[in-house]
Amino acid sequence: MSDMSPNSPARAAWKSVRASMIIAGVQIVVTFLLVLAHKRGLIDGETTMRGVLATIGLMLAALGNRIPKSQDGQPLPTVPLAVLRQKTMRAAGWAMMLGGLVFSGVWLFAPIDLARTGSMIALGGSIAVMSGFVVRWIFTYHHRYERQPESRDEP
Repeated sequence: MSDMSPNSPARAAWKSVRASMIIAGVQIVVTFLLVLAHKRGLIDGETTMRGVLATIGLMLAALGNRIPKSQDGQPLPTVPLAVLRQKTMRAAGWAMMLGGLVFSGVWLFAPIDLARTGSMIALGGSIAVMSGFVVRWIFTYHHRYERQPESRDEP
């Protein structure tokens, strides 16, 4: 049996998987409803496409909202390092959430040609910001807070 105590890694992993499954399920249901409305003649093909892509943007925003709340790995050895990780995850979450909202808004309100370009710029920009914070995290972790090898007293 796996340890399912409130702070166990298995419980945190299951919580993350469950949240992602809910987000995916909402995406599938909304897409199904939009396609059904299109087949019944209630909306046209462009509206269906815009609705599906806007929903994808909202789901990206929801995933971005979860980033700072997730625990990634073992507790860190120092408080400043733990603070840096939390700041990195918070910035990455904000970038992804805002990128998803812009992606969704562009598909809802912009002309199709502009939406194609603008949504990719929004998503690419959020990925670039997230990547920048992750690189900063890696650089800081490995260069400032790198653990010193333990010295062994040999007789």
